[in-house]
Amino acid sequence: MKTARSILPFLLLSIGLFAPGRFIQAQSKPDSVYIKPEPGAQNYTWEFSYSHRSGTTAVNQIVLWFDTVQYPNVRFVYAGIVPGSTAAGQDWASGSNGGVSNNGDSAYWCNEVSYIATGVTDSWFDFQLAPLNVNIPIDDSAVVIHWFVNFASSNTCQRISNISSGEFEVIPTEWQSYPKLDTVTGTATVLADCDPMFHFTVFNRNSLLAPIDHMVFSLMNPFAGIMRPSEIIPPSGWTVDSVTELSAYFETSSNTIQPGHNLGGFNIGLRAPSTLISLPFVWSALSGSAIIERDTTALISVTPCNGSTNFSDDTLRVTNNLGCGFNFNLENSHSGDGHLTVSPIDTLVLQITTPGVTWSSATAPSEAPQFCWSYAGLNTQTLTFQTPTASCDQPSGLTWKYGASIDDTNPGELVTIQWSDYFGSVEVSSGTDTFRCVPKPTPDSIFVDALGNCGYRVRVKNAHMPTSSIHSVLFTMPASDGTIAPPFSSNFNWTSSLGNGGLKFTAGGTDLAPGTIDTFYFSTNPKQTNTPWPLTFIDYEAVTNNTITDDTLKNVPGCTPPVVMDSVTHVISSNCTDLITIFNHGVSPIDSFIVAPMGGKVESAIIAIPWKDTIQGDSAIFYSSTIEPESSRAFTVTYGEINSLPPFRVEVRTFHTSGAPSTNDTNLVCASGGVVSPQSPIAPITLSIAPNPLRDRTDITLTTGTIDRVQMVLLNVLGQTEQTVVNQMLTAGEHTYTLDASTLPAGTYYLRLEAGGQVLTKKLVIEK
Repeated sequence: MKTARSILPFLLLSIGLFAPGRFIQAQSKPDSVYIKPEPGAQNYTWEFSYSHRSGTTAVNQIVLWFDTVQYPNVRFVYAGIVPGSTAAGQDWASGSNGGVSNNGDSAYWCNEVSYIATGVTDSWFDFQLAPLNVNIPIDDSAVVIHWFVNFASSNTCQRISNISSGEFEVIPTEWQSYPKLDTVTGTATVLADCDPMFHFTVFNRNSLLAPIDHMVFSLMNPFAGIMRPSEIIPPSGWTVDSVTELSAYFETSSNTIQPGHNLGGFNIGLRAPSTLISLPFVWSALSGSAIIERDTTALISVTPCNGSTNFSDDTLRVTNNLGCGFNFNLENSHSGDGHLTVSPIDTLVLQITTPGVTWSSATAPSEAPQFCWSYAGLNTQTLTFQTPTASCDQPSGLTWKYGASIDDTNPGELVTIQWSDYFGSVEVSSGTDTFRCVPKPTPDSIFVDALGNCGYRVRVKNAHMPTSSIHSVLFTMPASDGTIAPPFSSNFNWTSSLGNGGLKFTAGGTDLAPGTIDTFYFSTNPKQTNTPWPLTFIDYEAVTNNTITDDTLKNVPGCTPPVVMDSVTHVISSNCTDLITIFNHGVSPIDSFIVAPMGGKVESAIIAIPWKDTIQGDSAIFYSSTIEPESSRAFTVTYGEINSLPPFRVEVRTFHTSGAPSTNDTNLVCASGGVVSPQSPIAPITLSIAPNPLRDRTDITLTTGTIDRVQMVLLNVLGQTEQTVVNQMLTAGEHTYTLDASTLPAGTYYLRLEAGGQVLTKKLVIEK
């Protein structure tokens, strides 16, 4: 069974009415916020309306906020009033008591003149989100926004008392940054019982030429209604996998939608208020387990009629409670005679229609004293919950949970039930639902990268099912292989502790949410270098602290020395003769190197005894001696048969007695046959870094002798570029730059400077 989005549940309106021989206490109505995309506005802009229904205190302050740790790339950039709206005429736009916080984590409105009284709806306010980093779009990324409303002083807008609060979710799917692929069209009708039915047709137009075998439809506005499982109808050859309050999942194994074809008949019925005018849906098309398109439909027009005309309005939603255990959540909201009388429920019957499946256990609803309810029918296909006591009946407007498990000899199959609920001997609602056993919870996954110099990066992805947050992780290595050593760090700044149990990271405030990744760093003190070792990983669930995953990676790469970047300079003279100087920046000697021109060949070489050389193909190989660490040696080669336009590239690769090789590429200009491009003597380049080691920032000073293009990049120990510091033409002289390393983890890095055919590399250490 798939897992639905975590969206604010639909507001359940409780109704206090008399039923024959029964008295149902009226329920107070909570405040609510209604959200919709702002038509024709800029990307990521929404309107919202606030409805004040709780208590007697008026409201004159509204605040929206979200957790910037959970959404580090999202910020509020605008908060205002929709022109011509109710709020615009009530002084919400006056004064300076509204806007966006300095760091963009909240938006707020305050009225210095008038208030929102109980029973009043004030609209429309609007707000806009934007990515903090404009190069990283937030399309298709759901954002949970919290809201609270206050009574505040009229002259300072300082909060005096909090009235109510809640949350909602916005999904920036209508404004995608990539071309649309598949498309979905929708229409709506109104059923005889006054509820709307939406009809969708799916067009497979994706350029991946992938068939569609799964479709998911979700309500974009969580206040517009809830799914009716008995009215979720699939096309021929498709089945309904599961239904939640806000999402319906369809799948097929035979009638896939092939590229260039379309399929209609995806029908979704809702329980919706008569005030509904139009509704957008979020939809996802999948091929196997891969999402190949996700977007929204346009606003589909529909107007439900007021009130229901039959007894089919109650809703039963099934949620999995691990394995083959389920909760059957029955909402009592039926209407009997023109929607004026809502009776209690005293009986629920669940009948399995799938052959070979029976009920194995059950629990009475916990919302009432358990001795009031009893159940019968275990080890059969019909399970009945019942109470003869009026005080234990399920009242109108509420949802109660009935627990039960099944005995399924074919785990994973789709199980179908027919359900009916009763008041006395009168059936008030019925329907059909489907569900399936969930297999053993899937574990989380980790990915280990060896960074060199005995440093490791471990990425932990919260991928377990059923979903929950991760509060702590534990890494251990066998004592026979070595010990885990500092420095320790994580991208989310979790606290770390090292003890007999291993290295443990614990969330300080924000747990690792489902579907997200955090990265952890540590080093090792190995017993033997370059030897693979097993890393054991355990993580723990946030609420219960139970173990989620306990796994061992058997072949973590062994501890290796850091990757070094040797320096190589070239000085071209007549007849394409190149004086090559190699400087060893490593910790072990260089015992060989290769000179390989790209677009020419090495014709001859002059070596320093006891070095030897051999020319193989277009390249020269030097061997039989060493260049010690922090020392240099000069060699001379002559190029010929240059068949590329100037400049041509020369690659020099040095090999150390231990550790990885170092490669330098340089562009040179000359011509075969003794014609040389005029070249003045090359002034040496210099590079200095202070402070080094550093924490967040350091100043870099470089000098060049001529006008030339200068490229300076920051490399990690794997030789990968982390930052480009300089890439431009510079005049001769001294130049100073500031390197911002605040977002980089602690470790060893290399600053590589290339200018005028010269390459200079310096080691840089970041400490946190």
